[in-house]
Amino acid sequence: MLRLENVSFGYGAAKAGGENSLLLRGVSLTIAPGERWALIGPSGCGKTTFLHLAAGLLQPLAGSVYLAGEPLRGPHADISVILQEYGLFPWKTVLANTALPLQLRRRPPAQVKAAAERVLKDLGLWELRHKYPGRLSGGQRQRVAIARAIVSSPRLLLMDEPFSALDALTRETLQETARALCAEGLTFLLVTHNIEEAAFLGEKIIIWGGGGEGRVGRVLDNPGAGDPGYRSAAAYDACCRQLRSLLRG
Repeated sequence: MLRLENVSFGYGAAKAGGENSLLLRGVSLTIAPGERWALIGPSGCGKTTFLHLAAGLLQPLAGSVYLAGEPLRGPHADISVILQEYGLFPWKTVLANTALPLQLRRRPPAQVKAAAERVLKDLGLWELRHKYPGRLSGGQRQRVAIARAIVSSPRLLLMDEPFSALDALTRETLQETARALCAEGLTFLLVTHNIEEAAFLGEKIIIWGGGGEGRVGRVLDNPGAGDPGYRSAAAYDACCRQLRSLLRG
């Protein structure tokens, strides 16, 4: 579904500053259709930049990014991105925010209405459809952001620390929502700084190299991820301990 081959990237002066000034250096990674990945690492290590490259929002200085075998030259209809800041338009209702991606693609009004209604009902937002973002809780806003991201039936969902500002119980509820979406075959990549979140959602977990390395440090297999009872399993605790050890190391 997504492949990065020897990708390097730097901002501004780094573009002419040589290898030592690059934020990402020679990153290679392959994500198969339907896989659930999490990426975890220290602040400022390039996780969000990596996500923006995977989304086609940035272009690499070197190397290539492919979506389903085709070069990714920019934002793509098969990719949806969910940000930490929700990104909702405050002057649009929940229904209007959700329908916006399909309206921008000039889909028939009946199709837009049916798709938005289905997604809002699936996510428990139907009763809030006429409310504005300013009248919603943080968890409700993030749920609307998820609705908007999936209304167009993307093949790849990229999430950048989407639950970090939420309380613990709301965060766990939305993690369950994300898990359910992936169970329907959606390919998924989550950037997070939360060890427990990475362990619960990522069947493969990228530990990003620290110390300015700008590359994948290690990929950890986590086959139990996403199972409803995984938080109570010994394997989950073991995964969290291993992640904590690797991040410290």
